[in-house]
This record gives sequence, structure tokens and C-alpha cells, in this order.
Amino acid sequence: MEGGDRGVLLLDALVAFLVCYFPHLPTSVALRYLRAAKADLLAAVQLVETDRCVCAFRIDSRTARTALRCAALAAGHPSPDELVATTLSLASLAADVSRLLLPQTKRLSVADIEQLRVILARGSLGCTNPQELGAFVDASRLPAGSMKNMAIKDEPLATHTESLQRVLLERIHGFYLQALALLPRHDLRHRYHRSLVKAGHLYGPLDPVSNIIVNTVWYDAMFPGLKEHKFELAMVGRSALMRAERCSLAGLVGGLRAFAGDNLSEHDAICYLLQSNADLWAAMEALEACLRNPEGDPTFHCTVPSKLYRIMADAACHPNPGALQEFYASDRVSEPLPPKSMLLSLKDVESTIRSLSRTTPWPCTSLKPHQLPSQNERFKSIISRNKESFHADYKSLHRKLKGPELVIHVICGANEYVADSCGPEYSSINWPRSHLKYHYSHFNFLASSAGGEPKLFFAECVNYEEESDKMRKTMCCPVVVPATDSEKVRCLYCEYSGYSIVHPVGMNYHGGDIDFEKMVLGKHTCTNECIFNRGMLVTDSMAFTEEDFVYFDPKRDHDLVKAVNTCIGVKEASTEMAP
Repeated sequence: MEGGDRGVLLLDALVAFLVCYFPHLPTSVALRYLRAAKADLLAAVQLVETDRCVCAFRIDSRTARTALRCAALAAGHPSPDELVATTLSLASLAADVSRLLLPQTKRLSVADIEQLRVILARGSLGCTNPQELGAFVDASRLPAGSMKNMAIKDEPLATHTESLQRVLLERIHGFYLQALALLPRHDLRHRYHRSLVKAGHLYGPLDPVSNIIVNTVWYDAMFPGLKEHKFELAMVGRSALMRAERCSLAGLVGGLRAFAGDNLSEHDAICYLLQSNADLWAAMEALEACLRNPEGDPTFHCTVPSKLYRIMADAACHPNPGALQEFYASDRVSEPLPPKSMLLSLKDVESTIRSLSRTTPWPCTSLKPHQLPSQNERFKSIISRNKESFHADYKSLHRKLKGPELVIHVICGANEYVADSCGPEYSSINWPRSHLKYHYSHFNFLASSAGGEPKLFFAECVNYEEESDKMRKTMCCPVVVPATDSEKVRCLYCEYSGYSIVHPVGMNYHGGDIDFEKMVLGKHTCTNECIFNRGMLVTDSMAFTEEDFVYFDPKRDHDLVKAVNTCIGVKEASTEMAP
């Protein structure tokens, strides 16, 4: 093999490791990290982690092992498993090797080389020690000064900003899962499944979880749904939940940039929010400290909080930003809650509900008669079709979820497009929705034992009951919301769908190891760019969703009425009166 070919294969291996280890990392951004790290893989890993504000890399984790195997396959190694085992074994001997190599002021002696040969021979036996592997990761980390010199200095690509945005959205999703677990089961299934996805945003004067709960409860009290909206639903609409998370991010970014007087790019705003773990006020403190001049005075004009609330609500497309601004300006927002440093309890949430439920509803404004959906059969047909589609989807998902004897609080994530190791198969069973048959669905749901607090579960359920599906198995297990500073467990199909679903650590499920290996070899229907671009297309939308028609209120949802009237050709009154 020519030297140039070896170089290409080596680069392919380095890129394969990064994109298979880190979710939401397009190839173009992986190459920038490698260039900044001068092709040092561990340095590139540390650069990515620094940008994402995590420190979770372990060479012996399951995700890292999969990434190593994918790198070996990309390089065309004849025995990937042996390479992974040898790499882990040698990594566990890093402390011994470092003692010989680190003193760079002297040349290696013959005795040093012989000692190095003995150490490496011992490593080739495949023996690993977990503690020594941990020491290897710690020893391989570069000092902060070196990282600063190695950081990417070019203008960030749009894909780099989008990559960090996806990481931040996953963290925001974790806060929503925590908030859902704190809301009372009955109220969540009968009322708050509407207000949470319409206006339960994460920004506000409190911590992220408290903001979601307060905004959800307040909106339900201030803008109560119609009687027909108070049906029992054991699911939070997944498209609308994803939009609420995206709107929350837009509000946070808009608020932080306004606070800085627009002297802050979207990319930098996202970086500050990652550092502060989506806490706007912590991000503002860090930003203010960074932008002060040598005398300690701010170099920008700070936007006052009352205006900031309106800016955030507008950026997030809140249904009624004026009412939200008025609420934030009052003292009622934090009355029933504990100090910010304390974690919310179920009792705190119940107290918040009692306090905010006394809110007087906001008055409605009427539409002109010609704009009302009741006056247009096509409008009524659109509403009816979307409602039927949503409820059919809900019944289908709920029917598949056959787990242990648990009290299900709510389904909070679902992706029914997961295939087995052979990939999706051509079939008419899902026609006309798709010409492909996907064999499994992945779920997250909150459930509890009788009388217990809800916990998060993951389930992999079989989609169909054909003869060929009888040998397929359903699995269900508890999972935990990943900590901010933790390694992400990956699923190719769920990342492609755009839905954030928490998968179990150390367990087998479809969409994991084998699918990433097939992707690297070019034997999968998806590529890394395909996964990133499709996921970005889904998660970056703040448009109307199917759930908006389910919760449609003609007296309040004027924007939806206007959008649909525009689509079906209903003109505004001013246009009709024109000569």
C-alpha cells in the first residue's frame, strides 16, 4: 500500500472514531477538530469535550469501544476486535510508558528501549485494569494552556453552531423529563399535556426545571383550554414537545444576546449556555465578567430584566408574550417556590399549582366572522384530519407499549422507525405512510409502582405481529436522565429521527453498535451526514405541529387561523374591501 493511501485510511479512522463516539458531530466539524489537534486523536476528543463542556471520555466505555472498532474498520484493519483489545491493554500501561517517554530532555537509552519492549509485550497479552485505564485518560488530558492554544481559531462553520445547538437541545430535553416527573399524574394527563407543549418554556427568572413547571401551570390557569381539550392523554405530543424545547433554546439565545447588547454571536451565546447548563442567569454572570474592561466596568449596555422577558418570549414565539412579561414582572412567580439553591419537591409543585390556579384568565379577542374556521369547510376538514391522525398515532404507540406491571404516568418520547440488524425491509404493511417496514419502536415513559414516585423507563417494542415477527422480543428497563457531564449512549435510528430518547447503558438494543459499524463500512442506508442533517431538519423547526390542531382554540390561536386561512385562500378583511 502506498504512503498516501495509508494517510487517507488513517484520516478515515480518526474521523470514524470521532463521529461514532460523539453524537451530532458532522464530518466537516470533526475534520476541523483534528486539524486543530494536529491529528492527535486524544487531543481532538478533549477539544470536542471542551466545546461541549463535558469531561466524560473513558477509553474502556462501551461507546468508546464501538468507536475504536469503527475506526479499525474504516482503516481496513484485518482484525478489529484484536486491535480494540490490544489498544485497551496498552492504554492500561500508559503510566509505565509515560515514565519512560515524558522526560524529553534525554534520549532513550538501550535499557529504556528494552524496558519499553517488555512493557508493550506485556500489554499485547490483552490484560486490562480498569483503574489503570482511568489513569490513562487522566494522564492523556492536556493542560488548559495547551488546549487554549490548540482551540479552533477559524470562524465557526454553520454546522459547528448547529452541532453545539443539538447538544444543548439534548440537555434541555433532560430538564423537561425532570419537570414531567414532578407534575402530578392526574393533572399532567388531563390538563398540562396541553399547556406544557404550548407555553411551558424553560426560560424565566428561576432555574430551568422550575421555569418549565411555573410556565406550564401559569399558562393553563391564564389561558385555560376548551372543555374538549381536557381529555385524558398518557402522552406528551412528541413533535410539540420538541418544538417547546427548540422555542426554549431560541428564548435563551435571544435573551442572552439582548443582554449583551447584540455584541454576541449565536455561536458564542450557545457556548455560554452550554457552560452554564442552560441556566440563563449563570450565563449572564459569566458573560458580564468576560466583557468587563480592565477597570471592571461593563463594555456593553445591559438590557433590564423586564424588557429581557419580552425579548425572550418573542424570540420563542410564545402564544402571549405580553401576558408572560406582566407575570414575570410580578412577585407571584416565585412565591410558592423554595430558594433557588434547593431542588423542587412534589410538595413544592403542588403548592405552585394551588397558588397559580387562582389566576384570573386572560380575556379573549374575537376574530372577524369571515376568519372563523366554522365558516369554512376546508378549515374544519384540516382540523378534523389532524386530530384523527394524532389520536390514531397515540393509540398505536400506546398499544405497542406492553411492559411490566407499572402505572404509566406519561409517554415522553417515541420513535417507531427502528430496524433490526439487517435494516428496514420493503413491505406494503405501512403503505402509504412508507414503503419500508421498521421492526421496532423505542420509547421513553415515566411510570411508577403502586404509590411510588415516577421513574424513567426505556422500552424497545415490536411493531408488528406478522409471522416473521414472532421471534422478536420486547425489552423494558429503567434508565436515568443522563447527567450533564456524562457520556452519551447512542442510537443511530433515534438520532436520525431527531427525537431525544434516553437509552440504557450497557444493554443491547437495535440501532447501536452494529449499525454504526455498518455505517462506517458504507453498508447502511444512513451516513453520518444523513443522520446529522435529518436530525437537524426535525429539531430546528418552530413551525405549527399536528398537536396545534388537537388543542385548537379559535378565540386564542389567531396565528394558526391566519396561517391556515392563507393556505386555503381565505383573504383578510382589508383585502376583501379593496376595490
